[in-house]
Amino acid sequence: MGAISSQFCVTAITDGVTIHGSLSSSKSLTQVLYGNSVIDSWDARDPKNVSPVLTLTVLKGSEFVSPRSYTWYYNGTEIEAGDERFVMGTTTKNGVTVPTLKIVRDLASEDNADLDTITIAGQIETNGVMIDFNAGLEVRISRMTSSGYYAGFLTPDGNEITESGQTIRIGVKLFMNLTEITKNNFTVDWYINYDTKITNTSAANGTYYGSSNITEDNGNTTSRHCLFLNEADVTDFTVVRCDFKIDGKVVYSALMTVNDAQDPDMLYVMFGTGSIYDGKPASLHSGQSVQFKFWVATSTNHKDTRKNSQYSTYQLMLLKNDGTVITNWITLTATERTVDGMTMKSGSIPVDNATMQGGICTIPYDSVLRNGGMITGIIKAQ
Repeated sequence: MGAISSQFCVTAITDGVTIHGSLSSSKSLTQVLYGNSVIDSWDARDPKNVSPVLTLTVLKGSEFVSPRSYTWYYNGTEIEAGDERFVMGTTTKNGVTVPTLKIVRDLASEDNADLDTITIAGQIETNGVMIDFNAGLEVRISRMTSSGYYAGFLTPDGNEITESGQTIRIGVKLFMNLTEITKNNFTVDWYINYDTKITNTSAANGTYYGSSNITEDNGNTTSRHCLFLNEADVTDFTVVRCDFKIDGKVVYSALMTVNDAQDPDMLYVMFGTGSIYDGKPASLHSGQSVQFKFWVATSTNHKDTRKNSQYSTYQLMLLKNDGTVITNWITLTATERTVDGMTMKSGSIPVDNATMQGGICTIPYDSVLRNGGMITGIIKAQ
């Protein structure tokens, strides 16, 4: 899960800033070893192959932005210029320049037949402070099963949701050894969030399954078993599972991830004078204090406990009005910490009859006065 951030100011709270990074791929990132062969080869030296291109999306709130700096990683190791397996570049997406990574060699090999990861980490600038982001995708590499079955996904609409109400198609094909099994000779069961079965066959009720004609990289158009995944059923991301059946028995299962870039995680900040959040500006008089509480949910549901549970680390940086750092990033823990009279910790936060996990920071009047009359806090959650 990537890092997101927000901020607060004691004299005048600013709108929360959400940093959301996601990677999309132009095709399914799945390869299978069959003897000395790689099924769905990406090797660009053969013109028949189509190489996947990974593209970054970074949102600051609802604004698409370009990263100030970034680094690509393959299985945690930095991808360096000259690595013949990858081509790094840029493209224009949503009106801004973003990084791309093209995979131009097969990643599957006798020494590499497991789950790989490709990630990107970098920084954007917000309010004069550099904020980290990161995003990643899994590359699923496996050997042909002893049964000889192998399946692949087709994503003509991409694996990323970018618009409200959008529906994307996910098609599949099944092989026995290197021979494709025709659609009429197998059935499929579809699941989202890994184990929520899709039983709907009507577009009127959201996500459904059926058939669709899909044009593949080779130009051929074929009717495929398809999942029609609706945006309303994806909160940030979902794992799609397809079980392939022959004669009623599951012979193969395949997984892929779909990201929802237009419904990013949200870091909420609430505040009030004293211990009760009353909506008044965070402006203090002598003897008063203000408490800020912050937690992660989704932009459409501030009580999304599933999303909240995916963030376990909260960090806080405090700045004076002129940008001078009072304290650099502090990782909050359940043990309360005091800095210049200000206390901070992680803990449980009651939110409209729900309990969220997040961070708490209490700032007294005297601390604000000693630091120039205004303190800004930058929050980061991972």
